[in-house]
Amino acid sequence: MIKTLNEILKASPDMTYNEAIKIQKDMRTAVEDKAAGVCVTAELKKDREIDYHRYWKDRYHEEHLLRQEIEIKNVTLTNNRSLNTMDEIAYHELEYKIKTLKTENDNLRDQLQVKILKETINQ
Repeated sequence: MIKTLNEILKASPDMTYNEAIKIQKDMRTAVEDKAAGVCVTAELKKDREIDYHRYWKDRYHEEHLLRQEIEIKNVTLTNNRSLNTMDEIAYHELEYKIKTLKTENDNLRDQLQVKILKETINQ
């Protein structure tokens, strides 16, 4: 059965109109070839290889763009030194709070272990 363009586009919303027309055309030729007795699996393998290469090419391009964006941001950070003194002060205050919370946590853990040991000894 040949799908309509609407069905094809609903199944793959990222697909362009031209790609959907190509898929519909391929479906039509596959149905016609099947009726004529032509081997369809070889054609499907070719399409799958093309899709595979297109997929990885797109992924490589996306990664390349992301790497460029990160590189640009790193360059602007190093050139501008965008952290001003207030940000640095806030950063150091937060760092100090984290250290104090870690030490308090360790002390509370130690106290809890002592209580547990005393209870187990008393039983």
